Amino acid sequence: MDIGKGGEMIEDADYAEALDFLTLHYNKEAAEALVRRLREAPVVQFKAVNIRRAAKITEWGMRAVNDFGPVLLVRNSNALVVAAGYDRVANAFPSDRLDCKIV
Repeated sequence: MDIGKGGEMIEDADYAEALDFLTLHYNKEAAEALVRRLREAPVVQFKAVNIRRAAKITEWGMRAVNDFGPVLLVRNSNALVVAAGYDRVANAFPSDRLDCKIV
């Protein structure tokens, strides 16, 4: 378990979720390497609207999500991959700044 920028916990389950999802995009070795990099990445913040645009997310749930841990993101040439925390992104207000780890 890691601690996020605002003291939020990043659960091992978040990394397991990321690995499970990333194996749909990459082979197992590449997905595992990305998750290792995510574990080591610093927590940064991005506006929810910009994450949605980069990840090509068109859903807008629009409810407060401030008490969740960081979203795990992977840069990809096609679109940003939300490896874990998709619901946090989809349900955030557009102006919300979300804690993220990105590689």
